[in-house]
Amino acid sequence: MRTLFFLLVCCALFASVGKAQELLMKVDVISTQLTTNQATEKTIFVDMQRAIQSFVNNQRWTSDDFRKDEQIECFLSITLTEAPSQNYFKATAQLRAVRPVYNTSFKTPILSYIDRNFEFGYTQGQQLIYAKNIFTDDLSSMLAFYANVILAMDYDSFAKGGGAQYAEEAFNIVNIAQGSANAGWKRQGSTINRYWLAENLQSQQMIPFREAIYNYHLLGLDNFLKNPEKAREEILKVLEVIDGVNKLKPAAVYMNIFFDAKGLEIMNIFLPTPLEMRKKVHSFLTRLDPNKAPQYSKLIE
Repeated sequence: MRTLFFLLVCCALFASVGKAQELLMKVDVISTQLTTNQATEKTIFVDMQRAIQSFVNNQRWTSDDFRKDEQIECFLSITLTEAPSQNYFKATAQLRAVRPVYNTSFKTPILSYIDRNFEFGYTQGQQLIYAKNIFTDDLSSMLAFYANVILAMDYDSFAKGGGAQYAEEAFNIVNIAQGSANAGWKRQGSTINRYWLAENLQSQQMIPFREAIYNYHLLGLDNFLKNPEKAREEILKVLEVIDGVNKLKPAAVYMNIFFDAKGLEIMNIFLPTPLEMRKKVHSFLTRLDPNKAPQYSKLIE
């Protein structure tokens, strides 16, 4: 009986080995733009960085079990630009997340976004707390919002509609944060803030776009090594779908995020193809992502 008990305990231990939280985020807090007086106490920024990283990485965001090698790698760089009052900071935050490509060592970006309204209060030693349906502070809510955005985009890349519940939670966080003075939560003003990102993730008009993201990854990138010609055909179909969505909802922030992450990747995928195909891809990319038109000109050289 003792031997059986020992075996059961060992099985339980081995089953738990390698389990991890969903997100593996690396955080940088950059304070060099603050004045000398504002940046004198460096320990608060070290503490802030650790608190943010711990909050995101130690939180359980889903009901799924993740192995260590399945964690979603993401990167958050917070550049503090101003400290208008004690323990209150204005900043820009650059967020990136990547996804592995099947049967390769390559990791593809799924998110590249800059939040220019990343304003928050923080006191050294402050405990960051997230509770559904409750607004505690801007920093905790922004981190929870982006955790759910990352999950929505990652899950969407593995299954059609896979990220729906996380998109819904991100939208819920935005709604609860409407009492905050932070402009990033507001419908008015900028159309590329957190409010509009959450709106895009929930919009019925964007459903074909989100499904196209699934096709891009599963039928395109994940099959590229096996059949590059077929993979390119699927990615061309994706661009056609996205072009159609763009006509219904032009300049959507989610569209911008996709091409900030994927534009140059798509260009490089088609660089070795015949000129006729490159011209077609060039037409799509310059229309959908005109800001990178100079880089896309390589396709038709």
